[in-house]
Amino acid sequence: MPSIWDLFKRRSKTELPSTVSADNSSVAIAGDNNGRVIYNDIDDIETALTRALVKQAAIINNSDVGELETEIDRQVNLYRDKMNSGAVNDALNLFNELLLHQAQNLTPLLIFRVKANIAICQHQLGKVDEAARLLHEACTYAPKDKRAVAYKVLAYILDENVDEALSYGAAELERNDDNELLAGFILQATRIKYQYSEEFVDPIHGFSEIVKKTKSVRLAHIHLLASREIQGWRELANLFLEENPTDSQAKNLVATGILHHYIQERQSPNGFSFTSKDIEQINLAAEYFNVEWAAFKASDRVANSGDFQNVQNLLILYKLSQNREMLRTECEYVLENMANNQAVIDTVVKCLLDFDENELCDEALKKITDREEARKLKFLSMVARKDWVGLNKFQDYSFSKFDGAFLQHAKIVVYIARAFKGQAKGKMDLENLLGNEKLDSRARLLLFEFAAESQIQSIAILAHDYGRTRINKDSDVIEFYHYMKLVRFLQGWKEIVSLLGSYPNIHENYDLVHMLALGYLNEYPIRTEAVAFYEKLKERYKGFEILLGIFHFKRKDYEAAKEFLHQYLIAGGKELYGLLVVCEIAKLERDKESLLRILTDNELEEFIGTAEQFMQAADYLVQAGMSAKGLTLAYDTYDANQNNHRVALAYFQVFLLANKEVLPDESATVGPGSYVKLLSSDGVVIERMVEISVHDDLALDIQSVDPYVRKVLGRSVGYEYEQSKLQGKIIWKVEEVKHRYHQAFHQVCNTFENRFPEEGGLWSIKMEEGNIQPLLDFVKGQAEQDEKFLATIVESNIPLEIAAGMWRKNIFHVVDLMRSTVGHIQTCLGTEEERIIAADCVQRFRGKSVVLDCYTAWVAVELGLLDALNQYFGEVIISQSTILIMQQLMGEFDGLSNSRMSIGWRHGVFTRSEYSESDLQAQRDLIALRIKDLQDKCVIKQYAFSSDLDELTEQLVSIKAEAIEPYFLAAETGALFVSEDAYSRGFSANIYKLKDSTWLQPIINILVHEGAISGDLYAQMILSLCHRQHNYVSVSSYVLENIFKKDESLNLQDFSALCGYIGGKNAEVESHYNLISGFILQHWIFDYNPTYNKTLERLLKKSHGDAFPSAKTMRATALLFDRLIKMPSGISTLNNLVGFPILRLRKFVIGWWKGHFYKNE
Repeated sequence: MPSIWDLFKRRSKTELPSTVSADNSSVAIAGDNNGRVIYNDIDDIETALTRALVKQAAIINNSDVGELETEIDRQVNLYRDKMNSGAVNDALNLFNELLLHQAQNLTPLLIFRVKANIAICQHQLGKVDEAARLLHEACTYAPKDKRAVAYKVLAYILDENVDEALSYGAAELERNDDNELLAGFILQATRIKYQYSEEFVDPIHGFSEIVKKTKSVRLAHIHLLASREIQGWRELANLFLEENPTDSQAKNLVATGILHHYIQERQSPNGFSFTSKDIEQINLAAEYFNVEWAAFKASDRVANSGDFQNVQNLLILYKLSQNREMLRTECEYVLENMANNQAVIDTVVKCLLDFDENELCDEALKKITDREEARKLKFLSMVARKDWVGLNKFQDYSFSKFDGAFLQHAKIVVYIARAFKGQAKGKMDLENLLGNEKLDSRARLLLFEFAAESQIQSIAILAHDYGRTRINKDSDVIEFYHYMKLVRFLQGWKEIVSLLGSYPNIHENYDLVHMLALGYLNEYPIRTEAVAFYEKLKERYKGFEILLGIFHFKRKDYEAAKEFLHQYLIAGGKELYGLLVVCEIAKLERDKESLLRILTDNELEEFIGTAEQFMQAADYLVQAGMSAKGLTLAYDTYDANQNNHRVALAYFQVFLLANKEVLPDESATVGPGSYVKLLSSDGVVIERMVEISVHDDLALDIQSVDPYVRKVLGRSVGYEYEQSKLQGKIIWKVEEVKHRYHQAFHQVCNTFENRFPEEGGLWSIKMEEGNIQPLLDFVKGQAEQDEKFLATIVESNIPLEIAAGMWRKNIFHVVDLMRSTVGHIQTCLGTEEERIIAADCVQRFRGKSVVLDCYTAWVAVELGLLDALNQYFGEVIISQSTILIMQQLMGEFDGLSNSRMSIGWRHGVFTRSEYSESDLQAQRDLIALRIKDLQDKCVIKQYAFSSDLDELTEQLVSIKAEAIEPYFLAAETGALFVSEDAYSRGFSANIYKLKDSTWLQPIINILVHEGAISGDLYAQMILSLCHRQHNYVSVSSYVLENIFKKDESLNLQDFSALCGYIGGKNAEVESHYNLISGFILQHWIFDYNPTYNKTLERLLKKSHGDAFPSAKTMRATALLFDRLIKMPSGISTLNNLVGFPILRLRKFVIGWWKGHFYKNE
């Protein structure tokens, strides 16, 4: 059977290693795993013979049936046991003494026994020739004894006279067919004779049935079958071990079968890939091999080829199972005791390459005597260690020492190392190689691995471009794994999901599962495939707690997210992002107590994260009320990452939000951690940061402290000291002292734009003292940009939620801008036909489900409509993202304190809005209350989009998935879609064929008609819609009268809001005229003459007072007239009204026309 090393070379044709680490359910091993599994080699035959000799020692020492055991027999047995226990030299000395001192008392049979045992001792001590001579001699003392006959065959074998051994043995076995020891040696001789032949004659067929069934013969025969790779030999070995569970030779055979199986079945061009069950078998094989290996180490015999084979097999198995501790132990033993065996040393080096055992590996490398092999192994050592410096120093002329695939592999890693060390030529050489040479699997693996490890974007892109068309799910698993690591470095999440989503048996590979889990998390939004994947992952979540927590967080399932993330943290997880997610949930839930507890219970310095993540942690510390700790963490992070623009921005924010009262007074003295600015009398400025350890530095080494700091330490602003120079005396003055936190903040403010000119987020506007015009110009410019975008929305009928995504704004901000700039929210066309269709749609969905989009849900909860909606419909559904958007809106108020003022530009004038601290708190509380109402009274559902979307939907999802979620929820649940955005309803109908949709007023109208809401509540709801400037609102005479009666404001603010939806150029003339005329009749006549008594009218016409109509009525009438004349034919309609026989009306109209509003036309 070929050696494991030969199998590696035959299968992979390469010697370069690669490292693949894995955990949990699988482990991937790559690289050259040197070792030998030999069955036919002559050295191995000797080993088998040694085992057979030890095994059959009891047979040698057994007396014939009926022979009395003498005292000398007992001595021989005692010495034999000592030899078998490993004390070979002691046993040899004892046998020699026995032969010397008891020669006269020994029978020929005892002399045979003693000399045969001496021969076995010599063989175990490596003296094969002497062992053969002694066996021949021993056999002469009992030539007819069947044991002596058997050992004569063994002597011929040791003399390498196999033909004679077989000839003699066959003849003797015919005479005595129950000689099992002889049969075993015949089988051994057969192995040797046919070791290089394709065919062989199995002598077992000539054995008697009794001999065939003996343990020794069965075991020897299994050895023979294994050497010939006869199918079924492993099953026979396993069966034998079941029957003889303590037999070390059987264990060795079974272990060899396991190792050989995995070499054939699990090896790829780049190494091995195992499942957890495979690892169990590999560990079992190591345990079996270790039986004989441990016995050898405990003995004083000389190592033979079998021992070398055992230790190589063990080293390989320990490498395959990643058993670092045992691998190191055995490597140390080999280097100390077997350094002369180059094959074993070679195995040690190659097994250590993939482990962080550099010192031990270097020691083994020094013992390699083949210079060419040593050169390759040293290079492989640099590759395995990612020794960028060493690989960068590798000169081009040294490539001539390599050839074939090894040369190509060497060039790849050297070129990337050169690029890593800043040599552009490395990249150019790599480009040239990739363009002109075809890479084998190992070369591609090295390309992907080193490109990702280099962290150089351009190199990674080169490698990715090369692999993109060459790697698929059928590629070698280890090569595929490294390509996926490269894609992960490039954050190619879509490609990761595409390749791994359908990867066969992916759940058996922890690393690929972890990568796919990351890919799904980084896709926006979470897709249906991701939901199915994570649901399956929950079945065996161990090791994936943090990812499951983040998944549920992104799905807004905060309870499940907290459960998994708390498990992760309790188990000692130290990924800072996991802790930050828990903090964010506490923040979103406004649970400051939990936020404080989380940050107090966990030591942030023990966590692993990016600088940006530590800045986020600092932000949470400030929000939790731990400003001092938050500022310290923020400053330390900024100080260590001053070239990171995100960190600078984060520090700016943390400092603004923090409670600066925890900092010492700005006018404090110069001390540890402070910033000091010195000004000389000749205008020179010196700036220094005082080290925290300045007092210790002064005590230990005063010269290590900056001389300027030494002079002013403990002094305050205004302190002066004199310095003598050759050109005269200079006066230095302490100009400024600041805490280092303040100095860092000012540094960010003053230098951000210049240090990061291409990064947005923070900029300054220079203004002269007292001149705020630059600020006003900026505000105006921003407002004008907003107006242009809003004009595009209106012109193109873009749904407001989609516009918010395009604009990167919150939907509520967009709605407010629409009101202030455009003047209204387009809710419907305002036609009677449209209202009839909507009412019919609402009635058809009675008892069924309705889906509200985000803005409509907010309006509904503010109107107090949710209870009525639940009563009329089966359920009210909102998306989970609706809650999140509102929580984000509430989050914008967090951290704000004191009064605030904002400046805007609307309709050609500047506006100013002021907010007190109580206003801000009230707004926060109001949003929290609205969210709770929605959570209590609505069915909150999540929607996951499929990866298989049409181009438009995919684009919309990338812009803002939340904008179209309600469409898909309505379609999925067969619900009525309700939206106050007419553009959204039209878009859903045209693009997604969502025909059943309406807005809130048709629902409100039906609810009041059926008594689900009171008339007063109905009127207030209509008024609220008018205040929100939703076009168009249908105002009934009941609503007009109800609001008129309740409006006690001087300028009739509420009534005026209703009037905005009466009349106008788009009004339906008849209905609006009837509404206005009805109001006039009611308040100009019926209020004082309910029955319209004509006698009363005639009397009042002659003489009347000023009691009717009231001033309030006249103000309301003026508002209605203002809307009336804007209707088509409005002025003529007004003339018709003037002609009514109503007291004072004509005079009022003429006075209103002339004196208040209009001139005669």
